[in-house]
Amino acid sequence: MKLAQQRLAALALLLFAVPAPRLAQAGSASASATLRVLPAGGTYPVGAVFEVVVVMEAAASLYGADLKLSFDQTRLAVLDADANTAGVQVTPRGDLLSPDLVLQRSADNAQGEVRYVVTQLMPSEPVTGTGALLAFQVQALAAGPATLAIDSFLLSDRDGNSLPALTAGATYTLTTGYTLWAPIAVR
Repeated sequence: MKLAQQRLAALALLLFAVPAPRLAQAGSASASATLRVLPAGGTYPVGAVFEVVVVMEAAASLYGADLKLSFDQTRLAVLDADANTAGVQVTPRGDLLSPDLVLQRSADNAQGEVRYVVTQLMPSEPVTGTGALLAFQVQALAAGPATLAIDSFLLSDRDGNSLPALTAGATYTLTTGYTLWAPIAVR
């Protein structure tokens, strides 16, 4: 399985035609585009299921994306979006980038990782604007704070040039789901 993932990643880099790939990091000073995890926060009881969407804001000439997200696997689990495919899958979204070739769309609940690799194919034109790249359902497993971060990414234009961006992850508060009300005596 690891070998297949490595081959898919290598193929993705070849498709992006990046001669010396570099992972862009959050906080790139020249970036105006932002990769954002939504919802950015919230309170959910243990057992609750909610949708997480990764949105690209203010993209310019975007043609492909390779994303790695991490989450606290002791507090969150990604639910499978495709029972007909082995492993845990996330859902490609075509709101902005057309998912012409999805090379990877998996979640690893044991490692606390989501990988998503997608590129458009000719004759698709590069895209500019804002829209969702992928979505997935998560289930709250245990009480406490849980983060979901964009660890690394590579965004590419049609010519394989790396595109800068900022990132914004999410922090959720997971609760036991019980509210204890004490009786009040009034005289």
